[in-house]
Amino acid sequence: MGKAAATRSLLLKTASEIMGAKGFEAASIDEIADCAGVSKGIVYYHFKSKADIAQCILVEGLDRLVDCFRDISAQHTDSSAALKEMMYTFIEGLYANQDFGRFLIVEYVRNDRPWSDEVQKHVFELQRIVSKEILCLRARGCVRQEVDPDFAASAIIGLTLSTTLDFIVNAKSARKEFTVFQLKDFVHHAIVQEM
Repeated sequence: MGKAAATRSLLLKTASEIMGAKGFEAASIDEIADCAGVSKGIVYYHFKSKADIAQCILVEGLDRLVDCFRDISAQHTDSSAALKEMMYTFIEGLYANQDFGRFLIVEYVRNDRPWSDEVQKHVFELQRIVSKEILCLRARGCVRQEVDPDFAASAIIGLTLSTTLDFIVNAKSARKEFTVFQLKDFVHHAIVQEM
C-alpha cells in the first residue's frame, strides 16, 4: 500500500473510531486530523468533507461485507452452512471493528443523510443474499413454509448487528464463540422446520 492509500486508510480508521464513539455530528475534521496525526489539509486532500468521510466509512465497510456474503454464497452448495458462515463473518467483523458497527447501527435507521440511500442499498443486498439461502433451505423442506424469506433475512441481519453490539458494549460476553452459538441457535429455532 502506497503512502497516500495508507494515509487515507488511517483517516478512515480514525474517523470511524470517533464517529462510532461520538456520532457524526459530534465528530470534527479537526479532531480526526489531530487523532490521525496529520494536518487538516491532508484530510481535505483525501476527502471533500466530513460527510464524504462518513459515507466512505459506511459504504466501503458494507462493500466488504456484501463481497464476503457473495463469496460465501458462491462457495457453498449447502445453504445452511452458507448462512452460518455469513453470520459468523458478520459477527467476526463487528468484534474486529466495533466502531464501524456502532456507527452503522445509528446511521442505518436514518434516512436524512447524503449516504442513507447507499447504506440502505447495501443492507438490502445483504438481505437479498441471505433471503436466497433461506429460499433454498425452504425448497429442501428445511425451513417452515410460513417463514417469509425476506422478513427472516431482514431479521437475521438486524438481530446479528444489534445483538452482537449489545454483547460487546455491555460486556455480556467477551467470547465471540458464545455470541455466534447463541445467535445461530436462535435463528435455527426461529425458522427451521422440525422433522
